[in-house]
Amino acid sequence: MPVGVDAGDEVEPSAEGLHVAGDGVDGAGCVTLLALIAATVCYLHMRMLVGLHGQPGWVAALTPLSVSGMIVAASTTLLADSRTGERGGILPWALLVAGSAASLAANVVVAQPTAAGWIIAAWWRVRGRGAVSVPWRELAAFTTVGTG
Repeated sequence: MPVGVDAGDEVEPSAEGLHVAGDGVDGAGCVTLLALIAATVCYLHMRMLVGLHGQPGWVAALTPLSVSGMIVAASTTLLADSRTGERGGILPWALLVAGSAASLAANVVVAQPTAAGWIIAAWWRVRGRGAVSVPWRELAAFTTVGTG
C-alpha cells in the first residue's frame, strides 16, 4: 500500500502520478515542486564549486547534471529490481551513494564555514533525496499491490 493511503481509499494511476480518490491534495505535485526546488539549489551549489576550481563554463554547467543523472539512473534501476523482488546489485547502490555523497559534499563545501551554514546547505541535499525516495517507494508499493 502506498505511503499515506488508507486501506479503504481508492488508488488510481494516472499520467500525473498516483491519485487517491477524494483527497484534495495532489501529493505528486507537492513532491515534484520540492524536488525541483532542491534540484535547483543543489545544481547551483555544484556548478559554483566546479567553476571555483577552474573548470570551463560548459564543464561547470554539465557536471551537476551528470551527477543527478547518475542518481536517477541508479534509483530507477533499484526500483526496477524491487519490482521483481530483488535488492539490487552493488553497482546501482554504489552509484546512488557516490552521487548523493558528491552532491551533499558540493552543497556543504560552498556554504559559509559555520555550523549553521553547513546545516542549511546540507538540508537541500537531504530534502532532495527525500523528495526522490518517497515517490519511488510509493510507486514500488503501488506496482506490487495485487501482484503478490
